[in-house]
Amino acid sequence: MNFLFNSSGKHIANEVDGQLHSPSGKNIGHFLSSHNFFIDMRGYYLGEIIHENRFMYRKNSGYESTNFGNYGNHHLNGGFRYLRLLTSRECCRHIFWRSRISPVR
Repeated sequence: MNFLFNSSGKHIANEVDGQLHSPSGKNIGHFLSSHNFFIDMRGYYLGEIIHENRFMYRKNSGYESTNFGNYGNHHLNGGFRYLRLLTSRECCRHIFWRSRISPVR
């Protein structure tokens, strides 16, 4: 799984085996290998990964009005309807909260 960020460093998506998911787990697109970018659930250009973990929309891509077909799998992460991926900040917050629970005596 690759965590993807915008130009400001905000976590905006996760890439799992060519599928693109929002941080909440919703499938928002997939990788179109023939063009080396991602398309949305309706088949339109969505963006591309640059610098290993930045997801960007290229304004001069020339594909903004091109439809590549409806290639979407409309399930959440891998078809697990209620699975939600945690960001690293949420994981740390969860671990901190659990560490403050006093043991039962």
